[in-house]
Amino acid sequence: MIATVFFNINFQDLSQEYKQKVSELNLTSGELSSSQQQLTDISEELQEKELRETDLKEEYLKIKGQRDQLEEDKSQLEEEKEVLETEVSDTKRQVVELENQIDNLQDDIQELDEEKDDLEAQLATCGA
Repeated sequence: MIATVFFNINFQDLSQEYKQKVSELNLTSGELSSSQQQLTDISEELQEKELRETDLKEEYLKIKGQRDQLEEDKSQLEEEKEVLETEVSDTKRQVVELENQIDNLQDDIQELDEEKDDLEAQLATCGA
């Protein structure tokens, strides 16, 4: 009988320890599940961040390419502007030169008209 009582006490102690260990395992299992869910959530967030980062990088490269093209276009336009400004300046100078030639030719025409009138007057005087 002492063996039975001893066995019952040991069995109750073992049963109590078993229940406590099962409870601890259940608690640990719950914590592990919670941690796994957190890791899954974090992993999904990281994947989303990587996708956003990839999208942003692509957008950055696209905008950078556009900026580089715009800078190249600007440089070409500035060169063309300089050429056109030089052409305008040359054309203005030619216009001034041509206007001066016109003035000189008009002066020559006026002198020749006056000389013609003088000669016609002399001719009329000689022929009369």
